[in-house]
Amino acid sequence: MYKNGLGVTQNDAQAVKWYRFAADQGYSEAQFNLGLMYENGQGLQQDYVEALKWYRRAADQGLADAQSRLGLMYAHGQGVSQDYGEAKRWFDKAAEQGLPEGQRNLGIVYFYGWGIRPDYKEASRWFKLAAEHGDARSESYLREIEGQLKQKKRRPASERPKTKRGKLPKDSNASLEQLFAELNKMVGLQRVKDEIDQLIKFVRVQKMRHSQGLKADSLSLHCVFFGNPGTGKTMVARIYGKMLKALGLLSKGHLVETDRSGLVAGYVGQTELKTDQKISEALGGILFIDEAYSLFKGRDTQLDYGSEAISILLKRMEDHRDDFVVIVAGYEKPMAEFLQSNEGLKSRFSTKIRFPDYSPKELVDIFELFCKEGNYEIKSTALELVSYILNNEYRDRDETFGNGRLVRNLFQSIVRNQSVRIAETISDSKHSDLVTILPDDVRPLLEKKQEPVAPTY
Repeated sequence: MYKNGLGVTQNDAQAVKWYRFAADQGYSEAQFNLGLMYENGQGLQQDYVEALKWYRRAADQGLADAQSRLGLMYAHGQGVSQDYGEAKRWFDKAAEQGLPEGQRNLGIVYFYGWGIRPDYKEASRWFKLAAEHGDARSESYLREIEGQLKQKKRRPASERPKTKRGKLPKDSNASLEQLFAELNKMVGLQRVKDEIDQLIKFVRVQKMRHSQGLKADSLSLHCVFFGNPGTGKTMVARIYGKMLKALGLLSKGHLVETDRSGLVAGYVGQTELKTDQKISEALGGILFIDEAYSLFKGRDTQLDYGSEAISILLKRMEDHRDDFVVIVAGYEKPMAEFLQSNEGLKSRFSTKIRFPDYSPKELVDIFELFCKEGNYEIKSTALELVSYILNNEYRDRDETFGNGRLVRNLFQSIVRNQSVRIAETISDSKHSDLVTILPDDVRPLLEKKQEPVAPTY
């Protein structure tokens, strides 16, 4: 009553008090609910070890809900060492009692192969049983299985990624050359380009050794991209995915972008489904997680499911290691703390690439590139004003400095000013009028600072 505010004011602390009173007397429902309060940090400090203790007491009495939750604690390593065998054992018990959540969780074990070989047939059997009781998540998994089976039938054998036991398909040198040309067209980032070049060369040689039966170093393709916003991380990640496809190491090579909001939900059980759905989108390519450090809010944080998303992500990285790559990105200091938060993260992300801020000259080069791509011609006098603005922005930059995004916003503002000027002053616009950017289009955006003095035209 206190937990749900039925007949009384909602009060988690009072709910905990009465759950504990009943739990100490051996009531399994109270033990289960007390476990939930500990797991979610409601009315007390979040404590997975205590949650596990009370779930186990209720599960030992045969309560199916507790058996299913206990299985999840083992599956995600919460309050106990991760143990998929124990997780499956408790899911089995809950599923045998007809609990839809237990049936779904058992289906997930077979779907992803938690501690066993993946088995879509067995997964479908349990998902169907749960779906018959109205479990929407099981219906989602059934659609996922159906889609993957259809895709597998449609994909020619030559396009399917080989396992480590077989030979990898030959890479397309022409495609790689085109992709490196695309990478080299990007302004600046020479050190980044060199690191990508060295990484791809390493991958190619290790693939050659593997194909000839020689011992090859483990290919860890997952990466950490350090850097401020707008430094080209997403664009480089997209090219990197295409390169891995050209090498035959990814079946699609596409990029799926996400952040914390795309992986973490606000309620128990929803984060797993949300994270799995995003991973499914990225299979065969790269999952790019921007500001990945936001997944870890600290060990003492209550009601946060970022750690659950991390656990699921690490498991799927292992399950799909032959056709799935993850890139985590963000500011360097919080990203370093994020990697230290979990031993599994440290071991799986061995490649770290730093993206520096663009120099003032590079920022101007990017602006000119936007002009070229947008069919605009900027007068040299107007470009000097642009250079002045960008030099000032660079001089006053902090960790939120926008780099390429700043240049894009500036370009769009100048184009808007140009359009207004033409509409207000030129009744019969010529081609040259429409493509030319003048100092008058830039001047309204000049900062009002007096030093250094802006050039005047």
